[in-house]
Amino acid sequence: MTHTAPSSADDRSTVTGRRRIAFAVHTDAAGLPALPTLLRSLALTNPGVCEDFVVLHPGLPDASFDGLRRLYPRVVTRRADGREDVFRLEGYDTVVALTPAMVVLGGIGELLRLRHGVGAVRQLVCDAQGRERRTVLPDGLLVVQRADADGMSEDVLTPVDARYDFLTRRLYDDTPVPAQVAVLRFTGPFDEPGYGPAAEARRRFELDDDAFRAAYCALPGEKHPDLLAHLAPPCSRPAPPWGWPGRSPTCTAGRAVTTRPSTCSPRSSATGWTRRAARRRSASA
Repeated sequence: MTHTAPSSADDRSTVTGRRRIAFAVHTDAAGLPALPTLLRSLALTNPGVCEDFVVLHPGLPDASFDGLRRLYPRVVTRRADGREDVFRLEGYDTVVALTPAMVVLGGIGELLRLRHGVGAVRQLVCDAQGRERRTVLPDGLLVVQRADADGMSEDVLTPVDARYDFLTRRLYDDTPVPAQVAVLRFTGPFDEPGYGPAAEARRRFELDDDAFRAAYCALPGEKHPDLLAHLAPPCSRPAPPWGWPGRSPTCTAGRAVTTRPSTCSPRSSATGWTRRAARRRSASA
């Protein structure tokens, strides 16, 4: 464990696209089938976010991740010995560690704005004597600032609100999922009896590829340009500037854009082009 003070060059006071942020999930072959649902939920609830999604694994075949790559343009795979490798993930300033048992239900911008320590939720547990205490569980959500720590200890812990790592065991007897929950973590099977509302919340993101693309493109408001370009069919991508045919839209990397469907009408584009050409000929006559 190391705990170092941030240098003067380490500016964490502002949120910019220059900061290197990644989501990270450690999984084996058994947990891999749950990752598409996690990834779809992340994209559909945070459409303006598109950071690297790093899958840490014990040596699975590369083809195992093809399904994830169809859903997301920034899937990165790395071999790892265990989940603790999220503290040693090179190339990033902030690492948001998730698990295959999670599903994202709301905005997580607050997590991406954390700048110090290791963010985590203290969960209520009972010891062998039945006494209650709060502790950070090893498989819980973590927001790791790599400038501060390469492991977990009390001196670097930054408390995070429970809605970012809400345990389904709190929803027994079919208790509804509270509206403010942003990240739901299943503590048992996804279809465990007695947890119907939690299962239904996750089931909303169990979509095939075409349904997922359509759902993302139909979302109102801002979308990340890289994610939109990856998921949208040509006619749903942002209209080219000035209506010039065949010209790609210009986007600022890392910034969300508000999309408006193009008419995708060759006739209308050709007509505009012809009129401009006629005006130029008239002006030169």
